[in-house]
Amino acid sequence: MNCIHCGRRADYHRAVHEVATGLDLGALCARCERERLGELPEGPARSGRTCIECGGNADYALPEHSMVFDDRDGGERRTEGFFVTDDTPCVCWRHLTGTADTRERTTLPFTDS
Repeated sequence: MNCIHCGRRADYHRAVHEVATGLDLGALCARCERERLGELPEGPARSGRTCIECGGNADYALPEHSMVFDDRDGGERRTEGFFVTDDTPCVCWRHLTGTADTRERTTLPFTDS
């Protein structure tokens, strides 16, 4: 996946998951995450399904890439991907796009869908 802001490959950082449709629109690279959102919380999200920046309705969840290993059956099985949970940080449209100071909705420059 490519970063929705800069277009660089960002396969193993964060996905940009649209809450309303369940679609992954692309990724958010570490550099763009820091520049636009600062350090996102690790562990339990402080706001559930609201924007971690302003407390408004969350349009996007930003799950991190994770791997889960299961060896209960004697063999090792690996499951990996971007999983949206109750602890996943979420943001509104304006904070994801960096248009928090405007009412105009813009398009994301780079998306996978």
